[in-house]
Amino acid sequence: MSDCANDEATAQRQDLGATSTQQRYGHDRPQRRRLAWVVMAGLAVIVISALPAPAGEVTGEWLRDDGSARLEIAPCGAALCGTLVWLREPRADIHNPDATLRARSLLGLTILTEIAPSARSGQWEAKVYNPEDGKTYSGKAILRNDAKLDLQGCVLGGLICKGARWMRPN
Repeated sequence: MSDCANDEATAQRQDLGATSTQQRYGHDRPQRRRLAWVVMAGLAVIVISALPAPAGEVTGEWLRDDGSARLEIAPCGAALCGTLVWLREPRADIHNPDATLRARSLLGLTILTEIAPSARSGQWEAKVYNPEDGKTYSGKAILRNDAKLDLQGCVLGGLICKGARWMRPN
């Protein structure tokens, strides 16, 4: 058999194969491509929905759960900061380790700095100044829901944390 005859026989088999595939499965290549796009789009939706949801809004005014203070979290530079904007009993920063700062008022004092989103949804990392002991801690802000925020100062790399709950004022 000549090469030309072999090529013709191969072409006939391929044509028969294409026809029988189309007859067997009821679709052709353009339909396969559409199906592939639908499958890939479905997979993309599944992957995107598995990503963590964006964190809620932490900015705004917060009232300490015992009603003793109000804190405003707002942008400052590339991050967010938290400033005491109201105190039931205004006082000076008497526990500050720097004796020259002990006479300053806590009202208007920025007690949260470098607030930035963490890897966990609904959580931020921050530096937390605690006026009750005059120390600055690495800490976190955890948004429990749109109305509850837990601020924590931590030691030992976050192994031990202590803090207070803040709520949105009415």
